[in-house]
This record gives sequence, C-alpha cells and structure tokens, in this order.
Amino acid sequence: MKDQANRATFIPRAAVLLSACLIPQTITTPGSFASGASSIACVETKAVGHAPIPVPVPTLNPQVSLSQIILHTNCGEITIDTSKQNAPLAKTSFAQLASHGYFDNTLCHRLTTSGIFVLQCGDPTATGSGGPNWSFGDENLPPNKPNNYPAGTLAMANSGPSTNGSQFFLVYSDTTLPPNYTIWGEVTSGLEIIKYIAAQGVRGGGSDGSPIPVAINSTELFYQDKATPAPSATPAPKENPQITQMPEISIVKVPPSRYRVNIHSPFLLQNLTVTASRSGKTKKFSYQVRTSSSGMASFITTANLVGYTITLSSGRKELFRTVVKQIKSSN
Repeated sequence: MKDQANRATFIPRAAVLLSACLIPQTITTPGSFASGASSIACVETKAVGHAPIPVPVPTLNPQVSLSQIILHTNCGEITIDTSKQNAPLAKTSFAQLASHGYFDNTLCHRLTTSGIFVLQCGDPTATGSGGPNWSFGDENLPPNKPNNYPAGTLAMANSGPSTNGSQFFLVYSDTTLPPNYTIWGEVTSGLEIIKYIAAQGVRGGGSDGSPIPVAINSTELFYQDKATPAPSATPAPKENPQITQMPEISIVKVPPSRYRVNIHSPFLLQNLTVTASRSGKTKKFSYQVRTSSSGMASFITTANLVGYTITLSSGRKELFRTVVKQIKSSN
C-alpha cells in the first residue's frame, strides 16, 4: 500500500482522457451464475453515451464520510456499504460527482464473464475512456492473493497507478486481480441484480464487452458524521454568490420516538454536516444524512430539536441556520 501522504490531493486534469480498464482477459473456464431471483427484469432505458458534465474538483472533509450508496438502475436498486473501507479519496470523489448528477442516466459499459467477473460503470461516454477533470491516488489496496476481490466488492477502475477517476466496477463472483484497484465498498443488497445482468451475457457474444443496456438512473448518498463540531462563532455571511434562495427545513415526528428532518434546497447538498445549539451550547446527537442529486436531503434522529438552532454546513462553509419552532406529525 502506498504512503497516505502521497495521496492526499485530487490532481486536476487538462485535456486528458481516462482510459479505465482492468486487466487483459485471462483464459479461465467461465462459471455458471444464477440470477438469484426470477422476478428481476430490466426495463427499457433511454440512456445513451454523452459528454461528462463539468464538476468542481472536490476537497476532503475529515469530519464527514460517505457511508452508503444506492444506485437506482433500470434493473433495480443496488445498495452499497462504504462505511467499513478506508478510502476517503474514492468516497469523496464519488460523492462530489454523484451530488452533481454526474452518474444520472449513464450506462454501464463493460461486462466480463471469464476469468474476472465484473460489471463496470461510471463513464458517461459509455466508451471506457471518459472521466472527470481530476484523478486521485490508489488507496485501500488488497493483498496479492487468490480471490482478493470477492463477490460484492466495489472498486475503482484505472489505467495505471494513481489514475482513478469516475469509473468503478462491481464484482459479482469471487475474482483474482493484481492488487492495483482501490476497494471502497461492498454490495449489501442487489448483488442478485448484477448476477442477473451477467447471466444475460455480453452483447454480440464473447466474454468481455458491453452488457445488456444497464443504466444508472440516479444515485442516493448517505453520510455519517464522524464528529459533531462546535457551532461557528461567526454568523453566516449575508451574501453568498452560490446561494440565491435559502433552503427550507421541516421536521416530522416518526412514531414512536424519532424525528425526520427534511431539507429542501435549491442548490446541491454535499458533504453535509448538521449541528444543533441553544443558549450557546451544542446538542450532540447522532444522525445519518440521506441526500440525492435533486437538492433533497433528510436524516432521522431521536433528538427533539424544538427550540434549537439548526446549522447546516458543507465542508467548512456554513450554508444556513434556522430555529426549529414546531414539529409536524407524520401521516
């Protein structure tokens, strides 16, 4: 594993295309993969290859970590747990891209069914050469041993050391690869969907090529607060060129004793942290943010926040504050 200090930044790209690939096809007798559920069906998609949308280069926020992803595909939902992997660069990069809608309506462009068993996605161009305007270094590499990329693994695709961008692959059967691909998540629900896709084979035959049309329609991101920071002593700026309208916040009581905080925002929410304070004191509470690329976010907490000032921040930037005056009852 490489030195963490050498991987602490995202490197902007000029006019460089990422040709993200795995290893050349190996000669191994392909296995037989059951779909896992006879009810799985992929609906028709209108997604096509297109130019990647521009997204600002991300910055790391050590206080917040991406903990879960839901890929909404035309074949069903795939849920991925990213909380157990020490891959802050990969998670930060994906969150930045997903929160800007980068993966929305993109096609998974590669399926391998012999020797290595993966579905590869994350390239809006659907050619295998697309990526964002940055790259980042390798991290959380596995040992060099058989089946070092077990079924359910989420890993970054690359074209060489420290060339990670947006392309990733999902492993649907235990696979052995050189330990060169960052592992940053595990499929916890929906692996049978990937197996179903693999069972349909490569279009046109062969064992390495395009799968049946598989599209990521949208993504949902969940964050875990690592530490609740003290509220900022500096009031939020009155003018912010990135905010033209303040977000709206509502709290709904969810029986028996939980509260769902809904945040409606005209701008994209990413790396979101939440603090609650009253009379100069910060209330510590646990929460897990659920956000989407449409500017919606919510989280569930057991804390009654009536009378508290809620502060939302993204990275080190305070977005807005509001006092919770009432809580609605859920229908």
